Amino acid sequence: MPRKRAVAAPGVQPPQLPAALGPGGEPFAVGDGATFAEAIVVDADLSGVVAADVALDQLVLRRARLAQAELSLAQLTDVELDTCDLAGAKLTRVQLRRVALHGCRLLGAALLDARLDDVLVLRGNGEALRCWNSTLRSVRFERCALRAASFTGSDLSGVVFRDCDLSEADLRDTTLRGADLRGSTIARLQVGLRELQGAIVSPAQAVELAQILGLAVTPDEDGQ
Repeated sequence: MPRKRAVAAPGVQPPQLPAALGPGGEPFAVGDGATFAEAIVVDADLSGVVAADVALDQLVLRRARLAQAELSLAQLTDVELDTCDLAGAKLTRVQLRRVALHGCRLLGAALLDARLDDVLVLRGNGEALRCWNSTLRSVRFERCALRAASFTGSDLSGVVFRDCDLSEADLRDTTLRGADLRGSTIARLQVGLRELQGAIVSPAQAVELAQILGLAVTPDEDGQ
């Protein structure tokens, strides 16, 4: 089965996958301590599965269904998820390293006490996503729906939100130093002045944020 090349993203290392990957030789049934590596898995149904200490390494998942799944202490390294459904999934203390999510459904999913390194989320539906008390490094959200998403307690230093809908998102009690919000919608964003220190925004967003913070932005008396 031919494999599509991973989408390159500035500042994010893509998954390091073998040039030739074939279908997995065993049924993809996730349980405690399960390990899967070097395979393409298509149409796997893991909806509602509960498992701990799962390891996925050099794996491509296409159209996998993980809705309402609960995974704890899982490790995903060099993994591509293509149009997978993770709606309502709960991922606790997971580690993602060089992971790409393309067109995935993350509606209401939860990432709790997680660690993300070199992760790309492209064209994802992450409305009401909860990413709490997590550390994100070299992470990029691009063209994602993140309306009403919550990142409470997370370190988002250097994270890029490019062309995303962050309307009503909650960025309180986060670290945003070096985070890039340019090009994203920030209407009714929940954020404070402390969190915004060091964040990168466009001039138009700066005006909008000033209004969110309760400042009245008006011209000088001389019109300047």
